[in-house]
Amino acid sequence: MRTHKLFLMKDKIDYIREELEKTGFPLELEIYSILWNDDWIPTTQDFYFDEDEQKGRFIDISSIQMPKFTQTWEIINPLKPLYISYNLAIECKKSSEDNWVFFPIDDYYVNHDGQTHSTIRDKINNVSFWNHITGQGFAHYNPTKNKIASLYTIFPKGKNDIFEATMQLIKYISYEKSKIKPRNGKNDIQSLWFPIIVFDGKMWNVFFKDGILNEIKESNHTILKCRYRSNITGDAEGYCIDVVNKKYFVDILKIIKNDIDELVNDLLKNNKKGLKNIIKIFDIKKD
Repeated sequence: MRTHKLFLMKDKIDYIREELEKTGFPLELEIYSILWNDDWIPTTQDFYFDEDEQKGRFIDISSIQMPKFTQTWEIINPLKPLYISYNLAIECKKSSEDNWVFFPIDDYYVNHDGQTHSTIRDKINNVSFWNHITGQGFAHYNPTKNKIASLYTIFPKGKNDIFEATMQLIKYISYEKSKIKPRNGKNDIQSLWFPIIVFDGKMWNVFFKDGILNEIKESNHTILKCRYRSNITGDAEGYCIDVVNKKYFVDILKIIKNDIDELVNDLLKNNKKGLKNIIKIFDIKKD
């Protein structure tokens, strides 16, 4: 009898294991673990309100960059009194059958204003902090040079996981931005999001030249460009979403950290976009 029960238990465990391997849960937990061990503070199943479906939903993983501390546990912030929050929004997808196909094209205008939020504006020109610092053309390392995808498809045809993941990330960021309220310049936090889709499966970039198919390459990383008009913010905003293969996720984290370092270094330079000038024209209050 005991042997029979053990056999049934093993059978159930094997069944659960096989079913789990078909889902995205192992991938989601693997990505969570990578973030946790790489100076990020991840949260699984982070809530947002879907304005189209009028109901609460969740994205797979959100994360903020862990700050550095002194020996007395004070946050090290070289930009003080300016505060910047760096955030990740991540959706995880898995398929052993689907091929994600992207069509990168020349695109020099990379609008990512949907991924930024500022509670302060230039007192003279009335432009936001992020537009002043980065302009409309800021984007991090592009693996296809100046080529960015806004077109995509999935073979064989079926559920459009790319569209679903894209919309969840955009709506989540839009919801998060709507919750941030200005506080008269003192200790205001300027926010930047990096939306990422992690795909455990095959990805391809298809390149055309003069309207003729020129090259098909297996890909680990594609930047997906899109726009969305939110009923929450009332604005039509641009997004550049990193779509990466699972094995490339560690690399995209390195790229993002490099982006952050370059942004901080640029702000510390003594130029018209430097920290001293920013504090002055945006009237940022000291603690």
